[in-house]
Amino acid sequence: MTQLVDYFVLEAGEFLEQLDRALGAAIVDLAHAARLARGIRGSAQLAAQGPIARVAAALERALCAAQQGRLPWNEETRGRAVRTVDDLKVLLRAVRQWDAAADERARAAFARWDGVADSAGPKPEPVRTELLFSFFREEVAGILAELDFALGELRKAPTAHAPLRHVLRRMRAVRGVRGAEPFAPLLQVLEALEDAAQEIVAEALPVDRPWLTRLEAMRDVLEESLLALGRGRLPDPDGPAWQRYRELSEDTTEVDDAVPIGTLVPEDGLAVAASPVAPVPSGDRVDPAVLEFVRIEGTALLDRAEAALREAQGDGDARRRALPRARSLVASVADLARVYGLRDLAQRAATASAVPDLGPAQIAEVRQALPGAAIPTEEDAVPIETLLLRGPRALEEILRLRPDLERLLDEHQAAEPLRAAVRELFALVELARTA
Repeated sequence: MTQLVDYFVLEAGEFLEQLDRALGAAIVDLAHAARLARGIRGSAQLAAQGPIARVAAALERALCAAQQGRLPWNEETRGRAVRTVDDLKVLLRAVRQWDAAADERARAAFARWDGVADSAGPKPEPVRTELLFSFFREEVAGILAELDFALGELRKAPTAHAPLRHVLRRMRAVRGVRGAEPFAPLLQVLEALEDAAQEIVAEALPVDRPWLTRLEAMRDVLEESLLALGRGRLPDPDGPAWQRYRELSEDTTEVDDAVPIGTLVPEDGLAVAASPVAPVPSGDRVDPAVLEFVRIEGTALLDRAEAALREAQGDGDARRRALPRARSLVASVADLARVYGLRDLAQRAATASAVPDLGPAQIAEVRQALPGAAIPTEEDAVPIETLLLRGPRALEEILRLRPDLERLLDEHQAAEPLRAAVRELFALVELARTA
């Protein structure tokens, strides 16, 4: 689970930084803020970080209620939201060493919104049934196709986990759909499939015959459900495939404590939880929402790839360890581009991820293929954003300069007022980094 937690800390941290800036704006874009909170919640759910997911969900509900006019957006509400973001930052830093204090902070942050959004004004109109049927037909068909391919590869090579990652990505859209209570049995199977795929990928488990049997049973449930959805009917939990699945997975019937997934996103219309702006591909037309999503997601992945390489500068062993991670992040950009039919970006990212000694130049080339990327004025120009440090990383880089600066002060026998000013400067930087 270490890789999953590491990814969660990076992704949720980026969402929190964006949300912090959004709430600090003179005019807050509440719809954007709610999407960012949803991204934090979806990422926490994926990493099995329940307390953080609950706090993020409470914040998300409040922001949605404010955006819909059901909750007054004033300085008091903004203050609650900012304090909740601060709490989430502290909780994120405590993920690897969770203790009773973190539990108490999570409970207090959740209680801050207790009843606030739920009692605020009229509820939005329910999602139309025909939209839900159309949505689930498209999504189940896509998941089934990815799962069929993954099973074929796993039968040939039990450790071929890459196709399972595609299954997980394809399942993003079904997490967080409001009004989906009639589809609860199907969602429970999808959640079980997601849990199984996450466990196999995170623990690098070989998919032996028991695992294959379990995955095949879930696959058959999806196929039977798709047939029912195609006829305009809800999946039948008493069908033959469902019965076989229950026989193989007794724990899937223990859902008394399960929270209906549809209750987690109180936003009008279908919602994507895994990423704050993730659209669902449809047809051959690439609309602006898709391009913007790919730009944001692709930029975040490339930023993390560059950070991995930057942290390993000057250390041969560290660089050898960082390279596979950086190449994997660039390969994820290729996967993302393929999903949305952006062939040039997919080709450039795939080519860069295959370079044994991946470096900033290859990453810069991939950046230029992102939707909306600026065209360099010279053939060998590098986008300035690839050279800049941002946010906490910039502050950490400043703190790394402290020993060198203190050594220079000693060498030049600097006066005490200057030394005191330097100490105060680094104390402020440290405070900003841990805020």
